[in-house]
Amino acid sequence: MYKLTDVEKKKIIKKLIDGGVYLEISDLLSPLIHFYKRSPFSFLIKEIDYLKDEEHILLNRLKKCIGNHFDRFQSASILAMANVFYVEARDGKIHYPSHIEPPDLNALIENQESEEANRAAAHIRNHLKTEFMMLEYTGNYDSTWAKSFWNQSYRLDKCEFDGVIYD
Repeated sequence: MYKLTDVEKKKIIKKLIDGGVYLEISDLLSPLIHFYKRSPFSFLIKEIDYLKDEEHILLNRLKKCIGNHFDRFQSASILAMANVFYVEARDGKIHYPSHIEPPDLNALIENQESEEANRAAAHIRNHLKTEFMMLEYTGNYDSTWAKSFWNQSYRLDKCEFDGVIYD
């Protein structure tokens, strides 16, 4: 698993502070950091002791977030994947030959029901799935955190899907 050095972690924190978003990012990630041991984001905030009511609120935030992003065809999930795609493209990790048009990411926000948005969403889903398959194929993918996340999730609360609670 890729791990950031202490120097890299400090640089990230400094950039977030300088950008004025450190507290907001810390708040958004607090459910992951609080409920999941060895979260990759744990360096972003100090551990806090929450009251039971506060912990319940955090758990509900986490459940809502997972529910919104669980289905890769839902808007929130597509936009999350589009962010990954955008950063890779911006960093020069994605290239297109001159005869192939890159997906219109703006359509995902401006006109979600359009054919352009549907094409962009399909392109992004396909790209990220292919990328993960290649990581697995080359042995560069470490599923330790993903497995740990789901195993720890089972201990947080009962599994609820479409209004049905599974024990």
